[in-house]
Amino acid sequence: ALEYRDIAYELAYGIAKLVGPRAKHLTPETTYAEIVGWLKSEGAFADSLELVELVIAAEEELGSAFELPDKLAAHPDRVTFRDLVLRQAKSQNRRGR
Repeated sequence: ALEYRDIAYELAYGIAKLVGPRAKHLTPETTYAEIVGWLKSEGAFADSLELVELVIAAEEELGSAFELPDKLAAHPDRVTFRDLVLRQAKSQNRRGR
């Protein structure tokens, strides 16, 4: 659906601003853990940030689409970019957007 494509584009654009050229490797199956790894390796945030701080900084930059409930955050290798897009679409539909 067009709505999903728009959300995916918006989220991918935000990720690209943070990770640079690595974003071209982003696919629907790319995991949350991989994206966070890109953030860390690109030095998108201060090297001294712990992983939790890094994720919080990314959430602030990328908005609610990058926020995960605790049960999902415990397994970032199981959450894909597609999941992030679907969660964001569901969230926007609930807000009546």
